[in-house]
Amino acid sequence: MRIKIASDIHGAYDELAASFDADDTAFLLGDFINILDYADFSGILAELVPMETIQAVVDLQQQGKKTEAKTLMNRTAAEIPDLFGQVARIADRCYGEVFEKMPCRAFVINGNVDFPDLLERNTNERVTFIKEFQRFEMGDRSVGFVAGIPHMPFSFGMPGETSLDEYARRLAELGPVDHLFVHPPPMIEELAYDVKAKRNEGGSEALLDYIKEYQPLTVHFGHIHQPQATQMTLGRTHLINVGCFRDRQSIAVLDLGE
Repeated sequence: MRIKIASDIHGAYDELAASFDADDTAFLLGDFINILDYADFSGILAELVPMETIQAVVDLQQQGKKTEAKTLMNRTAAEIPDLFGQVARIADRCYGEVFEKMPCRAFVINGNVDFPDLLERNTNERVTFIKEFQRFEMGDRSVGFVAGIPHMPFSFGMPGETSLDEYARRLAELGPVDHLFVHPPPMIEELAYDVKAKRNEGGSEALLDYIKEYQPLTVHFGHIHQPQATQMTLGRTHLINVGCFRDRQSIAVLDLGE
């Protein structure tokens, strides 16, 4: 049984649908909507927030002034009527679009910029949404999904984020599996460092502890768009960043056996 895996779609819905055939099985690891593409400043926020504000927030982030960036964004949000509601309504339409276009069976978790409740309500007969964590038997292997992402150094408190304790709980209650699928990397510098942003974007210490304890065969994840390292081995576990789909249209493939 072959699985095709993608993460960080960020609005590339036609390209995603074209990457799968009707008899495929897709694992989609979150970040479906394009809140803001730092390369060209396209995305949902660009439709709603003045460009000079977006530029100022990005500049503050790049200078490491996280608190100032959040303060400016929060002040701007307060000045735009129902900004969060507008973003959510656009996201809702996006989820409906991407799931309608998917031609095959798909298992889905949310990333940090996603709205889990909206993802869940837009599923159809082909799409299974995992809200917290879930284990399946596929082929002759066990596979596990843990949704969401713990709060990271540069996060903005989106609905897809959760507390460190909650993320650790999900991993602990999942228990051991052969193959694990998550959105963030483990807390390993080479996997969490983004070479374009020139900073460590953050990883999960609880995920690293899980890997050391249970040693799954593979852990697939996304979140870091331009990682210093895309793959690494820790003990017997192969760690794999599947790539930012919006940037590279990259699909990872995993053979689960018969």
